[in-house]
Amino acid sequence: MTTTTSATPTSQPQQVSWSKPLEGWVKLNEDGNRRSEPPSLAIGGVLRNSHGSWIIGFSNKVGHASVLEYEIRPLRDGLSLAWTLGYRKVEVASDSQVTVQLTKDFKFHPLGALLEDCRKYLLRQWDCRLHHSLREANQVADALAELGHECTSGETLWANPPRNVETIVNNDRMGMIYIRN
Repeated sequence: MTTTTSATPTSQPQQVSWSKPLEGWVKLNEDGNRRSEPPSLAIGGVLRNSHGSWIIGFSNKVGHASVLEYEIRPLRDGLSLAWTLGYRKVEVASDSQVTVQLTKDFKFHPLGALLEDCRKYLLRQWDCRLHHSLREANQVADALAELGHECTSGETLWANPPRNVETIVNNDRMGMIYIRN
């Protein structure tokens, strides 16, 4: 398991873009989303290949959970999906530094069972690299998590990008640059 963090606080504007995984790898972007009115938590994620093409996406309404749990659940669910589909070279990008750090190193935590599930997936017989990414480079996963609020029962799998996510996917593939202040 390789875990890195790449974000550094800065007051200077930064150019940020989604980056493709290495040739032969897939990339999992995952995210959680919270609405305050009415209270709702949802998760989402996407697997894309080394050309930036869509493989599969997922969305799910989580229900009641802590803020940290809705950041960890999409990691576990995305790793499970990638493993189940047979991918064995997976780059994972999470915009939650806390999730990345806790998955790497925790002793006792109220969400220990969920974190242990993630760790067990990361330690399986595959090349799986988890790192932190900036929120601006995770917009597709964020949009899929937002769609999770509309899920009525169980996880929704997206064989193709939903209409309101398609533009973001195309911008990523073209190397659209976002400015982070």
